[in-house]
Amino acid sequence: MQIIAHEDADGICSAAIVRMTDPASKVFFSKPCSLLHDLDQMDTRRNLTVLDMALCELAKEQIVSRLSRWGGKVLYIDHHPDTAISFPRQSSVEVVAGDVSASELTFTHLGSGLRREAERVMLIGAIGDYADLTPFCVDRLKRWDKRSVFLQAGFLCGALEVTRPDHEFHRQIVDLLASCRPPCEDSRIVTYAVKASELEESFRQRVEKSAQKLGRIGVAYDLNGPAGKGATYAAAATALSIGAYVDKDMRRGSADISFRVIDRSVDLNRILRTVAPKVGASGGGHAEACGARVPLGKLDEFFQAINEMLASSTS
Repeated sequence: MQIIAHEDADGICSAAIVRMTDPASKVFFSKPCSLLHDLDQMDTRRNLTVLDMALCELAKEQIVSRLSRWGGKVLYIDHHPDTAISFPRQSSVEVVAGDVSASELTFTHLGSGLRREAERVMLIGAIGDYADLTPFCVDRLKRWDKRSVFLQAGFLCGALEVTRPDHEFHRQIVDLLASCRPPCEDSRIVTYAVKASELEESFRQRVEKSAQKLGRIGVAYDLNGPAGKGATYAAAATALSIGAYVDKDMRRGSADISFRVIDRSVDLNRILRTVAPKVGASGGGHAEACGARVPLGKLDEFFQAINEMLASSTS
């Protein structure tokens, strides 16, 4: 089997749970904006499992078509809002979707007969995606020491922050978790997590010093830190309900943007999926946590369009 997973804690834990059922499977990592390209590198004759991967609006139809014509079996496990409705009802792709973490979806779909430690892997993935308050996770967490599980999740998330894009190391983490061992058993993970914690405080201070208001969005640019946290700190620094952190890549000619929403009445996923294709960008995710890749020359237009939709939705 081939596994394509998102390279965050939820995707990595989901991949580890799948590897528990098939130790010979090969793990690859991708992003929504590059999934179509990465599928071209896969062997279409072999079974494929896709984990925690939102469908990019620009390439969604092509991805669905490609997977529907796959030679082997395809299992698509994802918790982003638009995934389930993107595949036709009679599709050959088996889609497992829901409003919980990908780790929880994977565990409940495949968990029968797995060792007890698979439950801990599922909880670590859910915590890493801020999705640990579901009834299922709350119940299963009672079977563990809560502080220990959160500590292990912190080790994993911290290490991932400072080791992107070290795909080989992340495959080793998948192997570690699939062998039912906690993150702390690899000393490198702990060392990287401590480093991430040390770097985060100075990063927070830089973000909160430089963040600026751009309409209804607090924005920070290019400060060398974790994008999701940067967006949260930008919102806090500007006292706005939406934060964005922008990483510009001059070589590629585009910017990766992470958004975080404090006001849960705003569905930013819907807004990004509407706005992004109009400026040749890709964007989406969850209502309160999403991202986009935007051509550098379209950044101002992109933020202006978002602000216009925000204004119209609250008028």
